[in-house]
Amino acid sequence: MLEKRQIKALISIYLFLSGAFIVLFSTQIWGSGISHDSMYYIGAARGLSSGQGLMTGLKFDHVKPMVHYPPFFSGVLSLINFLGPDPMVGARLLNAILFGSLIVLIGNMVYSYQRSLGAAVVGSLLVLSSRDLVEVHCMVWSEPLSNFLIFSGLYLLSRYLEDPKPSLLAAVVLIAGLEGITKFAGIPLIVAGSIGLIFYSRSRKTLYSKVYDAFIFSLLASLPLMLWLIRNYLETGRWVDRVIIYHQLTHQDLEIALRTLTQWSVFRHEYLILLFLAILYIFQKAQPKTLPRLMVIFILSYGVFLMISKLFIDRATPVDLRILSPVFIAFIVFLLCIVGDLKRSIRNIFYLLCWVIIILSWGNTYKYVMYIHNNGMQLSSPFIVVKT
Repeated sequence: MLEKRQIKALISIYLFLSGAFIVLFSTQIWGSGISHDSMYYIGAARGLSSGQGLMTGLKFDHVKPMVHYPPFFSGVLSLINFLGPDPMVGARLLNAILFGSLIVLIGNMVYSYQRSLGAAVVGSLLVLSSRDLVEVHCMVWSEPLSNFLIFSGLYLLSRYLEDPKPSLLAAVVLIAGLEGITKFAGIPLIVAGSIGLIFYSRSRKTLYSKVYDAFIFSLLASLPLMLWLIRNYLETGRWVDRVIIYHQLTHQDLEIALRTLTQWSVFRHEYLILLFLAILYIFQKAQPKTLPRLMVIFILSYGVFLMISKLFIDRATPVDLRILSPVFIAFIVFLLCIVGDLKRSIRNIFYLLCWVIIILSWGNTYKYVMYIHNNGMQLSSPFIVVKT
């Protein structure tokens, strides 16, 4: 008879292969979806592979240094290209691996908190059955790599705060640094890590020492991003190609954000029910462990960062399913962690609701996967005619 560890390993392998298969099958005919952002990532990867550096542009006679997008995703595609596959093919393979890995990672995060294999499987299946996350991983975007780095970092940080080991903290610093040069939205990960080090560390250090540790952590984790900004200034005379100016938010922005939140699954308002369960948790248990606290801190940090970005940097940043995908994943982890501390009756209702969501979401996701398989996405589509 199989031991629990062996069962867990077999389930993890199955979930990983399922996630990877969904991405590979969806993109089998037309390849990964291409958008405006994708062309810059692919162009920079090809430029780096050919020895021209991180150069990009939509016109062959107007190539310039890439400064609008952070470089790590293009760098990874360039490394894959060096091994053989073109960046377009490499992105498809990379995102398949990242989707399978994210599914297993979320399950492990939930299991580390609840020690329940059933809860871990529910967490993984909520990710696997998400139409929106499937879409993100079928596009040549930096979000798949970014999300995997974010939640790898938060997971290792929660382990460090529970059991302070220098190797864990070093890994978190490395991951946070790489996330900072994958998406500028990696800054909330650094903020969440700093807050966690100050308030939730179980080490017996003084508050001053914890603040000092958080400062060193922020400095080291921000170093790759700072070096990237210095490179931009030396290449173009500007730190970034964005102008800092105040943009007033409108009620349409709030409506889009709320509409996005209510489109996360087949039910329009089911997450209001889950939020109610979270409120019950707050009243019932005043001292949650580290992992759900980190999820809340990250969600708040990400929201503040997004608001600042729209107010002062990039008014056109859409508050859509792509941008809010880290919030969706963090919300899943948070709820599945805290539900383990609820009364059994409430916990059973929660899991029943989750299984209904998974089943109905998978029906919607299956239809979407078949549509992508037959028709492609955005510029990778039979509806796009390229003149030669």
